[in-house]
Amino acid sequence: MVLVVVALSLGVLLGISALVVDLGYLSATQAQLQAAADAASHAGAMQLDGTDAGVAAASQAAVDLASFNSVAGDPLTLDPTSDVEIGIWDIASSSFTPGGEALFINAVRVTARRDDLPAWFANAAFGEEVLAASASSVAHRQATGAGEVECFIPLGIPGCLIDDVHGIDAINMIDLVLNPPGVNNIAWARPGANPNANWLRNKLWDC
Repeated sequence: MVLVVVALSLGVLLGISALVVDLGYLSATQAQLQAAADAASHAGAMQLDGTDAGVAAASQAAVDLASFNSVAGDPLTLDPTSDVEIGIWDIASSSFTPGGEALFINAVRVTARRDDLPAWFANAAFGEEVLAASASSVAHRQATGAGEVECFIPLGIPGCLIDDVHGIDAINMIDLVLNPPGVNNIAWARPGANPNANWLRNKLWDC
């Protein structure tokens, strides 16, 4: 009777084991893939600078960064022709379009895959020999350069700021701290510190 009960319940036990063990393993691998895809897409996006060289560097950076991430015990390998896409992210519609001119490209989409994961109990219970998991991530750079907006105002420094603070001989040694551009795409700059509203108002008034 025990043998009969075990035989009848073996399929159920295998199915439960497949759900607990194999799906748990699949979930853990999925998390690793997502973390690797996020890191790779961000590494790629940081290389975008509006040039063809930047696009090539973005793809390579994504591939290189992915290889430092372990997924299911092995380094993640990305195919730069299919797993890494360079394109344009539209903030208004939250959509990614592959391709485009290098001048306007601002995003990298990475798809990380593992389609060779072993299925221990799922093989016996459902006939599945391997499991597959994937994750996707898009990272984009904000419009901060002149090439990424329709029109722009060149950076200008008031003469009184140079004369009164640094002197004409030190112009080339000044480190300017920029505030991100606002709705009118103007970025204010202050030597060595954040250009807050009070400082900006005082300088404009003095000049």
